Amino acid sequence: MIFALIPGILALAGLGFNFMNKGKAKTILRIALVVIVVLSTPLFVGRTMLIGFINPFGSKTEDIGNYLVVDDYLSREDFRIFPSAIPESATDVTYYYRYRYCVEADYDIYLEMRLSRDDFEAEKSRIVRMFPDVDVKPNERDAKFTDYRVTYKPSALSYYYTFVSFSESTLEVRYIIAGTVDSANGAIKPYFLEK
Repeated sequence: MIFALIPGILALAGLGFNFMNKGKAKTILRIALVVIVVLSTPLFVGRTMLIGFINPFGSKTEDIGNYLVVDDYLSREDFRIFPSAIPESATDVTYYYRYRYCVEADYDIYLEMRLSRDDFEAEKSRIVRMFPDVDVKPNERDAKFTDYRVTYKPSALSYYYTFVSFSESTLEVRYIIAGTVDSANGAIKPYFLEK
């Protein structure tokens, strides 16, 4: 609606060149441009925020029945860290999947479970074989876990995480993939940090 007024405002400012001296016409043109910017900026920002937060182009589930059923945008290569199926010994299983697409993809995939000792050791061996140069670090939020970081790039503006956390004492495993190009200056956090 406001954009429909832009040609009219510019036309009136242009008429000022014919009826006024050049100084007044420039002033009117500057005022017209300021009015356009002031009126259109909230519309653009509001529309972008609305698309980002109430996005029809996305999906979300916590249903383990939808394990690794993902949107086409996400590369299957990224999911190598997840087991191809939930092991029979798994208990206390938590699964979370969220995907949104506005300008760029924004996603969280999280699996947590407790395993038998054999399955736990098999998963740890699988990750180390798959990623021989994996960066092993103590988990910063929960001392009982050790992170096997494939990708770990947090920043104020964006983040990309691909890692597995193992707890020797509880035989729990957490698989995490999360990423966004714009974290709204830290306002948007990955699921595993909200938990």
